[in-house]
Amino acid sequence: MTVHCHPLPSWSTAAFDNAADTSPMELSALSQHVRQCSRRGGAWSALVGNVSDLHRGLLARFVTSLALLAMLVGAAAMVV
Repeated sequence: MTVHCHPLPSWSTAAFDNAADTSPMELSALSQHVRQCSRRGGAWSALVGNVSDLHRGLLARFVTSLALLAMLVGAAAMVV
């Protein structure tokens, strides 16, 4: 009786013996796609992205943000 063993998957790329590299046509298509996607979002998408970045930055430094806010409120109270 013959037992057939399946070999482990062998991975290959389309680069064959050459180094994997992008062609100018691929880079052009990618830049066109990125431009199209950035235009589609518009100003609202940029605003949401900026608010998200601000929120992430404040959340990462919550205690420092609270201390700066307290100092700012204290300075404003002294001026008034």
